Amino acid sequence: GKDSPYGDRPMTIKKIFTGGAADKNGILKVGDEILSVNNVDVTRMTRLEAWNFMKKLNDGSQVVVVRQKLDPAAKSIHREIPIVKTELVGDSNPEEKTH
Repeated sequence: GKDSPYGDRPMTIKKIFTGGAADKNGILKVGDEILSVNNVDVTRMTRLEAWNFMKKLNDGSQVVVVRQKLDPAAKSIHREIPIVKTELVGDSNPEEKTH
């Protein structure tokens, strides 16, 4: 976020919770850069603003747009950074898991 102790850095996914929507969906990965949630741009928010925004989201389906890191093992002529739009449907009690 804009107020990172390491300077302005993109907001990234730090954890995936076992049994949660992101875990079941399988598209989001630790390290993905969060660009928007429900069509709200989070790239210009501070970490606190983004955290407060996400805490206020209703349970259920959310649309998350992320930029994923390139896979260095992938052999491709085109080296575009993938932008992924995914819809997550939340669960009530996922267990914490780190990938």
